[in-house]
Amino acid sequence: MGFIEGQVLGRGGTGLAEPIEVIKRPKSLGLGMSFPESGEEPERNRESESQSAKLKQSGRGASVRRTPQSIGAFERHTKGFGSRVMAKMGFVEGMGLGKDSQGIVNPLAAVRFPKSRGLGATG
Repeated sequence: MGFIEGQVLGRGGTGLAEPIEVIKRPKSLGLGMSFPESGEEPERNRESESQSAKLKQSGRGASVRRTPQSIGAFERHTKGFGSRVMAKMGFVEGMGLGKDSQGIVNPLAAVRFPKSRGLGATG
Protein backbone atom coordinates (compact mmCIF):
# COMPACT_ATOMS: atom_id res chain seq x y z
CA MET A 1 0.00 0.00 0.00
CA GLY A 2 2.83 2.37 -0.79
CA PHE A 3 3.39 4.97 -3.44
CA ILE A 4 5.00 3.75 -6.66
CA GLU A 5 6.38 6.48 -8.90
CA GLY A 6 4.64 6.74 -12.25
CA GLN A 7 1.35 5.28 -11.02
CA VAL A 8 -1.75 7.23 -10.04
CA LEU A 9 -3.13 7.44 -6.55
CA GLY A 10 -6.72 6.68 -5.68
CA ARG A 11 -9.06 3.76 -5.66
CA GLY A 12 -9.06 1.86 -8.91
CA GLY A 13 -6.34 4.05 -10.41
CA THR A 14 -8.66 7.01 -10.94
CA GLY A 15 -6.38 9.67 -9.44
CA LEU A 16 -4.09 12.22 -11.07
CA ALA A 17 -0.73 11.08 -12.44
CA GLU A 18 0.63 14.63 -12.84
CA PRO A 19 1.19 17.04 -9.96
CA ILE A 20 -1.17 19.98 -9.59
CA GLU A 21 0.34 23.31 -10.67
CA VAL A 22 0.58 25.86 -7.88
CA ILE A 23 -0.74 29.34 -8.65
CA LYS A 24 0.61 32.22 -6.59
CA ARG A 25 -2.09 34.82 -6.02
CA PRO A 26 -1.82 38.24 -4.42
CA LYS A 27 -3.13 38.59 -0.88
CA SER A 28 -6.03 40.82 -1.88
CA LEU A 29 -7.58 41.18 -5.30
CA GLY A 30 -10.22 43.71 -4.23
CA LEU A 31 -13.11 44.88 -6.37
CA GLY A 32 -12.40 45.31 -10.03
CA MET A 33 -9.19 43.30 -9.97
CA SER A 34 -8.61 40.49 -12.40
CA PHE A 35 -6.04 37.76 -12.03
CA PRO A 36 -4.38 36.87 -15.34
CA GLU A 37 -3.61 33.19 -15.80
CA SER A 38 -0.07 33.67 -17.12
CA GLY A 39 0.81 37.16 -15.88
CA GLU A 40 2.71 37.99 -12.76
CA GLU A 41 0.74 40.97 -11.47
CA PRO A 42 -3.03 41.49 -11.37
CA GLU A 43 -4.44 44.20 -13.60
CA ARG A 44 -7.40 46.46 -12.98
CA ASN A 45 -10.37 46.18 -15.28
CA ARG A 46 -10.94 49.24 -17.45
CA GLU A 47 -14.61 49.31 -16.49
CA SER A 48 -13.85 49.48 -12.78
CA GLU A 49 -11.29 52.24 -13.38
CA SER A 50 -13.88 54.38 -15.17
CA GLN A 51 -16.39 53.77 -12.36
CA SER A 52 -13.87 54.75 -9.69
CA ALA A 53 -12.93 57.85 -11.70
CA LYS A 54 -16.61 58.86 -11.84
CA LEU A 55 -16.92 58.41 -8.09
CA LYS A 56 -13.86 60.58 -7.49
CA GLN A 57 -15.20 63.30 -9.78
CA SER A 58 -18.63 63.30 -8.16
CA GLY A 59 -17.19 63.87 -4.70
CA ARG A 60 -17.81 61.35 -1.96
CA GLY A 61 -19.99 59.12 -4.10
CA ALA A 62 -23.19 60.00 -2.24
CA SER A 63 -25.01 60.88 -5.45
CA VAL A 64 -24.29 57.47 -6.97
CA ARG A 65 -26.98 55.06 -5.80
CA ARG A 66 -27.35 51.37 -6.48
CA THR A 67 -30.56 50.25 -8.04
CA PRO A 68 -32.47 47.61 -6.06
CA GLN A 69 -32.33 45.30 -9.07
CA SER A 70 -28.52 45.17 -9.01
CA ILE A 71 -28.36 44.12 -5.36
CA GLY A 72 -28.18 40.35 -5.25
CA ALA A 73 -28.42 40.02 -9.03
CA PHE A 74 -25.77 37.27 -8.95
CA GLU A 75 -28.21 35.10 -6.96
CA ARG A 76 -30.41 34.65 -10.03
CA HIS A 77 -28.08 32.19 -11.72
CA THR A 78 -26.32 30.62 -8.74
CA LYS A 79 -27.38 27.75 -6.54
CA GLY A 80 -25.75 27.79 -3.15
CA PHE A 81 -25.35 25.04 -0.61
CA GLY A 82 -28.49 26.09 1.27
CA SER A 83 -30.60 26.08 -1.90
CA ARG A 84 -29.47 22.56 -2.77
CA VAL A 85 -30.20 21.23 0.73
CA MET A 86 -33.63 22.86 0.76
CA ALA A 87 -34.41 21.42 -2.70
CA LYS A 88 -33.49 17.92 -1.49
CA MET A 89 -35.92 18.36 1.39
CA GLY A 90 -38.74 19.22 -1.02
CA PHE A 91 -38.73 23.02 -0.95
CA VAL A 92 -40.20 24.71 -4.01
CA GLU A 93 -39.39 28.38 -4.56
CA GLY A 94 -42.46 30.56 -4.06
CA MET A 95 -44.12 28.08 -1.69
CA GLY A 96 -44.19 28.27 2.10
CA LEU A 97 -42.28 25.98 4.43
CA GLY A 98 -43.94 23.28 6.47
CA LYS A 99 -45.78 20.01 5.98
CA ASP A 100 -48.65 21.62 4.06
CA SER A 101 -46.71 24.66 2.75
CA GLN A 102 -48.47 26.81 5.34
CA GLY A 103 -45.40 28.96 6.14
CA ILE A 104 -44.78 32.53 5.02
CA VAL A 105 -43.56 33.05 1.47
CA ASN A 106 -41.93 36.48 1.82
CA PRO A 107 -39.05 36.87 4.29
CA LEU A 108 -39.45 39.14 7.29
CA ALA A 109 -38.36 42.72 6.67
CA ALA A 110 -36.07 44.53 9.10
CA VAL A 111 -37.50 47.70 10.65
CA ARG A 112 -35.03 50.43 11.49
CA PHE A 113 -35.87 52.71 14.40
CA PRO A 114 -34.66 56.31 14.67
CA LYS A 115 -31.28 56.73 16.35
CA SER A 116 -32.65 58.01 19.68
CA ARG A 117 -35.31 55.31 20.01
CA GLY A 118 -34.66 52.07 21.88
CA LEU A 119 -35.78 48.55 21.03
CA GLY A 120 -38.47 48.50 23.73
CA ALA A 121 -40.09 51.79 22.67
CA THR A 122 -43.64 51.60 21.34
CA GLY A 123 -45.82 54.08 19.52
